Amino acid sequence: MKEDNTDVQVNIIGFDVDSKADDQLKNVARAGGGEYTSVKTKQELKDIETSWKDSISEGTWIWWKSGNFSNNIWTSVDHYNNLRDLYSSYLTMRNLEHDRFLDAVNALVDDELIDLDKKQEILTILDERNQKIKDYMSGLESDKKDEIEETSDDLKKKVDEIEKKFRD
Repeated sequence: MKEDNTDVQVNIIGFDVDSKADDQLKNVARAGGGEYTSVKTKQELKDIETSWKDSISEGTWIWWKSGNFSNNIWTSVDHYNNLRDLYSSYLTMRNLEHDRFLDAVNALVDDELIDLDKKQEILTILDERNQKIKDYMSGLESDKKDEIEETSDDLKKKVDEIEKKFRD
């Protein structure tokens, strides 16, 4: 973070940590150009939170918010792309399976093991099966898209809540 933006400070609060963790957290804060404070009680934590909140610049807050919101958007895009790839793979597999069934039914007719009426019965069953699978996968895809959108919206709300707390 420090290398990406020279305005960033990594401030750390150690809440009731042992001496080893205390030293580690001090080193992280120092490397991030920030401050380290150790607290033992909830009141001390609240006091330090208030003083740090007052010292954070508006530019730093906007940088943090835009970075987190941007990450949320890219994560959502990745999820949508993965879902699209899975759906595409499903379509390919479904089409290959359908073609193999047709080849098998045609071979049965060619070898005179079934007549054309039986072929039509089999094709009707295959079409019904294919439609059920298609409906299931389309529903699943739709549900997953809704889930991705809902998760993205929830993350945006959380970032907005953090911003509201910061401004209050």
